[in-house]
Amino acid sequence: MTETTERIRACSVPTAALLLDRSERTLQRWCEDGTLQVVHRDARRGSRQLVNLAQVLEFFGPYSTPDFAALIEAADAGSAEAETDLGLALLQEGKAVAAVAFFQRAARQDDPEAMHWLYRCYREGLGIERDENLAMMWLHKAAAQGHVIAQAQTSALRDLAAQQLAAGAAARQAG
Repeated sequence: MTETTERIRACSVPTAALLLDRSERTLQRWCEDGTLQVVHRDARRGSRQLVNLAQVLEFFGPYSTPDFAALIEAADAGSAEAETDLGLALLQEGKAVAAVAFFQRAARQDDPEAMHWLYRCYREGLGIERDENLAMMWLHKAAAQGHVIAQAQTSALRDLAAQQLAAGAAARQAG
């Protein structure tokens, strides 16, 4: 008789902390007291702990994103595309602070879509304090990485600035 072992889905403590809006220390305490099951400790990666993702999702509450667990696992593994997609899913779930953190992770890997979303988050104050300067920085970084919409937006901003400069010069000459 062959016994099948089902793989327990897992994510790292830092990812779980972001998803649950808790500190990593709180999650460590939950692991120590048995509230959260430690699935794996990886001594090679500086005591990186993986925790039971099903339990994390129970604490997270209801979510509407299909295959949310697989998306979390891929983002936790470092896929920039998955980190961006998870950020978008978290925005839809009303978890803007966590969304920004995943956009930042993906942006550190030069993901232009994440950079563009950081532009929007900073411009609109979604999950982070509104900051026009940082918004513009992320817009220009996204454009430099080839994000087509960001390129169009930066071009439109340049055109608008040129028009305003020309209008100001014409007003000074007329006055």
